[in-house]
Amino acid sequence: MALEVRRIVTGHDANGKAVVKTDERLQAVSRLGRPHIAGCEIWSTDKMPVDNSEESDAPQRAGFVRRYNYVGTGQGTVIRITEFAPGAPKFMHRTETVDYALLLSGECDLELDSGEVVHMKPGDIVVQRGTRCTPGSTMDRRRPCSRLS
Repeated sequence: MALEVRRIVTGHDANGKAVVKTDERLQAVSRLGRPHIAGCEIWSTDKMPVDNSEESDAPQRAGFVRRYNYVGTGQGTVIRITEFAPGAPKFMHRTETVDYALLLSGECDLELDSGEVVHMKPGDIVVQRGTRCTPGSTMDRRRPCSRLS
C-alpha cells in the first residue's frame, strides 16, 4: 500500500507568534504485524492538559503508543490514519480507550462481537467506547478503506 500523509505541525517562535515548525511527509508502515494493514502515527500526547512546550515536541512526534491504542497512563491522545487493503482478513480486537474513527475513503463494515454489522461510507464516524469489533472489513475488493482515528 502506498499511503502517504503530509503532517504539518505548528508551534511558537521566540515572540510567541504561531509558526509552522515542521512540514513533512510520513510513509505508512505495516501495522500490527499484518501485511494488509498500513498506517501513519500522526501525533500523540501522554497527559491532559497537553504540554505544548518546545521540549514536548520530540516525544509527541515520536509517539507514546506502547500497546496498540493505549497511551501510557491512559490520559493521553493519539491520532493516526490506517488503511486496510482490499480483501484484508478480519480480526476482532478491543481497545482500552474511546476511539473516534472517521472513514476517509472506500467502504467497510464495522462488525461488533454481538454480531451487529454497520456498513460505513466516507464521512461516517463511529465513536467506539471500549467495545470489541473488527476495525475495517473492506467491502470494495478493488479499493482500500482508509480511516482517521
